Amino acid sequence: MTLPIPPDAQGLLLRIDFADDAAWDMFRKTLQRHLDDYRASMLFVSDRAYEGLTPGGLIRLADGDEDLAFAFLADDETLNDPEYPVIAVDLADEPGRAFRVIASELFSVQTNLDLATTDFAGFARAAGRDGVYRGGM
Repeated sequence: MTLPIPPDAQGLLLRIDFADDAAWDMFRKTLQRHLDDYRASMLFVSDRAYEGLTPGGLIRLADGDEDLAFAFLADDETLNDPEYPVIAVDLADEPGRAFRVIASELFSVQTNLDLATTDFAGFARAAGRDGVYRGGM
């Protein structure tokens, strides 16, 4: 199995939980509203081949891909929490470092990481005690 490599200026979000298609659809609609605010783009992958993928497994799949510095995972917690906290995974500087980011801040994180205005570690440090980044940087 290999990772789909998003075109330039796109983030990668992999669905890793397939228990509730309606929750996935609602999550995608919520993200689309926020996506328009940032003029960002995201490659959403809903493929059962990635079901249950962990951050460690993501690192192994991304090994050697210098174009993919980070990626996002949507698990059962993402799809069942009203804030939709996505798992952000560092694939470059500190592979495996992870934090969660709520849907309304996802594209801010993606954009700032792409532009290198803030590094992954900075966002991880700014996450709350619960490990979730809710903005405020």
